[in-house]
Formats: sequence, structure tokens, C-alpha cells
Amino acid sequence: MLRYAFGVLPRLLAFLLLLSGLLGAQTPPSSPTLQIPAAAQAGPGFDPETATRAYLATLGPEQRARSDSYFEGGNWLILWDFLYGAAISILLLWARLSARMRALAELIARRKPLATWLYWAQYSIALFVLGFPLAVYEGFVREHQYGLSNQTFAAWLIDGCKGLGLNIVLGGLAVMALFGIVHRLSRTWHVWGAGVAILFQMILILISPAFIAPMLNKYTPLTDSRIRNPILRIARQNGISATNVYQVDASRQMSTHGRVLRRTVATGKSCWMWKSGVRHGPRVVAEFPERRGRGGRGSGADPAQHPHRPPARF
Repeated sequence: MLRYAFGVLPRLLAFLLLLSGLLGAQTPPSSPTLQIPAAAQAGPGFDPETATRAYLATLGPEQRARSDSYFEGGNWLILWDFLYGAAISILLLWARLSARMRALAELIARRKPLATWLYWAQYSIALFVLGFPLAVYEGFVREHQYGLSNQTFAAWLIDGCKGLGLNIVLGGLAVMALFGIVHRLSRTWHVWGAGVAILFQMILILISPAFIAPMLNKYTPLTDSRIRNPILRIARQNGISATNVYQVDASRQMSTHGRVLRRTVATGKSCWMWKSGVRHGPRVVAEFPERRGRGGRGSGADPAQHPHRPPARF
């Protein structure tokens, strides 16, 4: 049993980390230059709907078909993710690997909550390793095929390992709490479990901007007052009491300027902005006032947005 615990899964995980190191010298491709149509240029008569149609008009039939293929394929991947994950869980049960994980966790830790966390850690690593082929295709190969990522395989895998670590720690705490409720409140566990799940989700949303997001991206203060001051002014006009603006370079993960050109989101009393939008300088600021009446907690437009998805996430 100890041979199993410190043998197969850790070796596979070590192989993935070694593979990321060998591929670390990859050079990401350069990002395409953003072309702004005349109808989308900033000016007194700027209209968001006209600008959107102007952007869409720049797409040819092949690009539209490619876009439809990407998003329709993404919908199918939701189903395949579920089926693949279910197959892995069934395999772990059928091969009695899950029972071995439980026995090992109970052997190491006598306390039930800690044993639950140790089982979750083993299960998360098994799911990460066995689900790695699909994750590589979905999160790396496919994104590069459609030109939606500049990230090297090493950087992508490192982000995935970070996600795995967060999943083990934060997910383990949630599972410990939920299993504790099931053991102690056998009749009303579903009610209390739902409440605890909502509470954990709220805590995750609360700590993500300040603690989790910086683990995956580098945030630096925006020092250019020509860009910073108008952003803060528009944020306050939309009820966002921001005092600082930070920029994050997302171009290493995403290659499309359009999806990150004008995005400002409040995190506490600060705002963050994609660095690829900052590179456009005063042009970005010139377009903000035309949108200030349509801002919410996020001010501005964000066409063609698509988040990067690491192979393990909580």
C-alpha cells in the first residue's frame, strides 16, 4: 500500500513536471495587431451597436465558420468532460484504487477529517493524471489550433499544477466540512451541506482577486496617469470606489487583443486592466467615456472574451 502511495501517482506527476521543464524554452508566437474599423473609432457619435457590427463585418465566412466551430465544439466538450470524469471515477472504484486510497488515508491519519482530506488529495492527483490527455487537448492543443493562446506548454502545465494545488487545499477543506456534516447530521445534511457549499463559494469569490489570481498572473501598478486617471474617474461614476489601477499581462495566455482590449474590473478598492489593452494607450482611454453609461461592476466592452482554463480547477 505504501508502495502504491509513493509509487505510481507521484512518479507520473514528477514526469509531467519534468516534461514542463524540458519544454520551458519554447517561445510563444507574437500577438496579431488589432485593426479597429472606422465605425468603431472613438468620437462624439460613437455607438456601441454600430461598432460591434463593424467588428463582426471584418470577419470573413471562414472566420465565422471557425468561430462557430470553436464554440459549438466547446459545448460538446462539456459533455465529454463529464463522461470522461465519470469514467475515471468508475475505474477507480472498479479497480479498487479508491478503496486503497481510503485505507491509506485512514492508516496515516486516525482523525476522520484529516483522513478525508488525505483521500481527497490522492483522488485529485489521480483525476489530474488520468484526465491529463483530455486536458492537454482541451486547454492547450485546441486553444493553439484556434489561435487563442500564446502560452507555452511549460507555462500551461505549471498553471495546471498550481490549480491542482489549490484544488487539493481549498477543495479538501470543503470536502472535510461536507463529510463532517453528513456524519453528524444524517437527517438534515442536505440542507446544511447546501448552506456550507454556498458559504465556501462566497469565500472563494472573496479571496480570488487578492490571493488566487496573483498566483496565476503578475499584477503591477499602472503608472501612466493618462490611462489611470480616466479609468478611476469612470469607475467612480459607475459606483466603483477604486483608488488604484493594476495591469496584468494576459498576452502570454491569450493572443486575441479584442477580448482583453477594454476591461476594467473592481477588486475591493482597486481596478485591474489587461496589459494588452494598456499598450494601446490613449486610444483606450478615448473610448472609455462613450461607454461609461453602460458600465456595471465591470466597465467597458469585452468582445470575443474567452477565459483560459487550466487542466485542474476548483
